[in-house]
Amino acid sequence: MALDDLYQITHKYEAFGTSMHNVYHAERANPTEFAQEINDAFANSILPIIRLLQTTAFNNVEQVCFNLGDPTDFHTQTLAAAGLRAIGNDEPSFVSGGVRFPTLNRAVHSGQKRFAGLTETDIGAGVLVAGAITLLANIADALIANWLASADAHHVCNYVIIKRVCETTDPVTGKCLEYRLPELLETPVFYTPTARVVNTLATSQVSRKM
Repeated sequence: MALDDLYQITHKYEAFGTSMHNVYHAERANPTEFAQEINDAFANSILPIIRLLQTTAFNNVEQVCFNLGDPTDFHTQTLAAAGLRAIGNDEPSFVSGGVRFPTLNRAVHSGQKRFAGLTETDIGAGVLVAGAITLLANIADALIANWLASADAHHVCNYVIIKRVCETTDPVTGKCLEYRLPELLETPVFYTPTARVVNTLATSQVSRKM
């Protein structure tokens, strides 16, 4: 698989004066799909399910998509879409629910995603209630299903977990200090998740990068 079949999508949103974003990667289903089509598929297949978790205090503001192997293939889409749940004692924006996508390639760690938008009624003694778990599971299920175009519902792309390349290593411990995405001349290592596990414990994301 060539690097120019892989895309990065950054979904930007805000709540309570805090800007946040989630980063995803996708593999296009055929070479006639480009950044705009990938962005449209995210907006059609994934964003509506995320909004079902978010309260109306959340505002989705932008999607930025670019091709990892072709710097001329990129697209930015402005959003004006609030969350769909009524505000009900919202948790702070750093409180989130987590989902793990078990790896299918032992060379790549299992993917993790965190989603903000929880309320106090979603959590009991630090544990997510059944309704919140269902909302998170629905997002994960949408991610691992085919992403579809809005116009004719054709298959555009699929969610992938990409192995990052070590950029800087600690000379003493040998531990990687900084990672980056693969570049043009490297063969990317990734897997397409087929299952998900919702973390039943509420978690946090202090970096605001979900």
